[in-house]
Order: sequence, then structure tokens, then C-alpha cells
Amino acid sequence: VATQQCTAAVQSRLYNRTSIGGILGAVLGANTQGRVLSVTQATPRSNGTVRVRGLASSGRYAMNGYGPYGVGAYGAAGYGYANQADLSFRCDVGMNGAIYNVSINRRY
Repeated sequence: VATQQCTAAVQSRLYNRTSIGGILGAVLGANTQGRVLSVTQATPRSNGTVRVRGLASSGRYAMNGYGPYGVGAYGAAGYGYANQADLSFRCDVGMNGAIYNVSINRRY
């Protein structure tokens, strides 16, 4: 349940025009399609919350004029290139399901 709550909160922020997805879209002049790709860790903490970590895609590699699969779909960029996990996320989920400390960062 904690992972679902966290990924839903992160997904919401990726779609929100004032979040990192919206900022990337504005800078790149594209309508980015950010999405959560995976949950890598869910750890219970001593204060009763569960810390959830995972990977997400900003969608920025998809918007290059060649559609969602990159150059030529079978070519240089190929399938899956649009889904590169260029973001990591972290959030804490309380026992009541409340979300705290949502953090989305660019991976280098």
C-alpha cells in the first residue's frame, strides 16, 4: 500500500505543470510524459513511516520529433530509449497513508 501511495504522488507531480516535468517541458518546448518506472526499495523506519525509493522517466528523450520510441523506432535510439530512468524519487508514507517528503531528483 505504501508503494502505491508514493508512486501515485510521484506520478501526480510528474504530470503537474509546476513540477519538474512541467519545467522540463517548458525548457525543452515539449509536452513531456513523465512516469514512474519502478520501485527499488521500501524500508520501514523507526518513526512508523515507510520510506519508498524508485526510478522514474521524465519523458524528455521521447520528445525529439520522432515519436515516443526515438529515432526510427528500430534505429539508433530504438525502443525503450524514451523510458530511460533519468529521475530518482523518494517519499515517506505514514501509517495513515499520508505522504511526506516527496523528493524527485535528476540522475546523472
